[in-house]
Amino acid sequence: MLLAIAQVFNVGYPVLGGPSILIISENKNYDGIDDLRTYIKNTWLELCRSSLVPAHDEKVTGTKYYLYIPECENLEDIKQKVLARNKDSGGPLPIVRYLPDDWSMIPADEHGALYVPNDFVVPGGRFNEMYGWDSFWIVKGLVRDGFVGLAKGMVEDQFYQIENYGGLVLNGTRTYYQRTHPPVTALMAVAVANVLAGKERKDFLVRAEVALSTNYEKFWKQKRFTPETGLFRYGHPEQAAFGLCPEVVHGERDAEGRTHYDRIIAMLEKMEDSELKNRLYDSENKTLTPYAIEGDWAMRESGFDPSMHLGFVGLETHDYNPVCLNSLLKMHCDVLASINKELGGPDIADTWQDEANRMKHTIRDKLRNEGGIYMALNTRTGFLSTFPFLTTAYPLMAGIVESEEEAKTLRNYIMEHFRTPHGLCAAESDDGTQWSKIWAPLNDFVCSGLRLCGFEKDAHEIEQGFFHAVLDGFKKFRAVFEKYDPVGKTGAVTDVAFGYEVNVKGFGWTNYFVAKTIDRLHASLEPALPEKRARWDAVSVCTLQAAA
Repeated sequence: MLLAIAQVFNVGYPVLGGPSILIISENKNYDGIDDLRTYIKNTWLELCRSSLVPAHDEKVTGTKYYLYIPECENLEDIKQKVLARNKDSGGPLPIVRYLPDDWSMIPADEHGALYVPNDFVVPGGRFNEMYGWDSFWIVKGLVRDGFVGLAKGMVEDQFYQIENYGGLVLNGTRTYYQRTHPPVTALMAVAVANVLAGKERKDFLVRAEVALSTNYEKFWKQKRFTPETGLFRYGHPEQAAFGLCPEVVHGERDAEGRTHYDRIIAMLEKMEDSELKNRLYDSENKTLTPYAIEGDWAMRESGFDPSMHLGFVGLETHDYNPVCLNSLLKMHCDVLASINKELGGPDIADTWQDEANRMKHTIRDKLRNEGGIYMALNTRTGFLSTFPFLTTAYPLMAGIVESEEEAKTLRNYIMEHFRTPHGLCAAESDDGTQWSKIWAPLNDFVCSGLRLCGFEKDAHEIEQGFFHAVLDGFKKFRAVFEKYDPVGKTGAVTDVAFGYEVNVKGFGWTNYFVAKTIDRLHASLEPALPEKRARWDAVSVCTLQAAA
């Protein structure tokens, strides 16, 4: 089994029945826990979609449904699949087209879905397409609840994207998402391979090896690498020519009709003249500069859209080598080393392990400050960021920390700067961006790292706080949300100055993190957890072990 990574990310534990709750937090009410767990399991299939079936997209202006396919597909074959899948719908059929070489030339009212062959589960709410890093937690949730075939299909959909859409995994499967997302496909592949066996497992890993290698070599190394630092960044200069992101212009307006960009421009107009203002704001045309537009696209690639931790409202993201991105790519290489070892390619495995080790040492050398805290490097200025953000914890789960003392330093920093009664905040204070709230994916990553390094009690208490915020919100709204408020408004997050105001219901990554917490609690016997221990070698995090 993929034991090492499975232990870190708690992949594949069975849902254990039974009325007793063995781990109880004082003064907490667990009424409704079974109802919430049932809601989560049922929601997976309610959020299942197909690119062959029209799905409403409120983020663009068009009224018709377009489906774009890559050149490798036969147009008539896809049209027949569309007819078969929609034969009983009675509604309009998708207009099937080949994808043009330059996606940015697609008219605003003709943006559409990008074809992937398998069904997928969407995050929820306004998001009716498959998303890049959101799918990591969705896949883990599907595996946990026994929907292995659907989970496997989603990972293979990401392989398909790498194979047919330029070597990258897309932010989302819509034509206006001409950008990538945080690299978690390798970890998704681990989650699925852990529950496969025999020929199915081998075939899956063979395809995974090719896709993951291509993604790293042809996309990340060629289009997102910073040679002078040996690390990676989000964004590419060509994106400045794409202009403002269509889904933001058309789909994210406040009560006054202003877009996210309108609000940023209004703030920049009031800002005193400065080097920062001149880099971001074109005062003559009253718009964002090409530099700022490139940064905005990069910020959306990072998944943190928007946040202040990589420059002003994320508009300087392309200047940074982030801790989060480089930690994930180090793990990507670890997984490739393990896959090649299992498939009988020791020389290739050694090459990938050497790259993982290079990444580890470069991250330690370039992104760690004098206090032992990992911060993003601004490649334009040469200085590390001083903005406290929860991604500083990624090295705990990525096998980058090398000692108990170093792990304790990070643990203490996390608990001092981000802890609330309802889980960990992404930022130290609420700065008006939506990524200063409490988010499941970051809490999951941090708890995985804390647990790996022996801080079981801390991980448990963080999970408990988040779980009770979600449970309280579920009782009040009968819904699970994308993000939660630090002051415990049970999901009613509306005070967002930058980003979209709606707190989307669904919601994929929250469902997984809460389901995992419930399954730890609501059992006749506790799920078998790794012993409390610390592991300091990178191999232990991402080693592919023999199948059962």
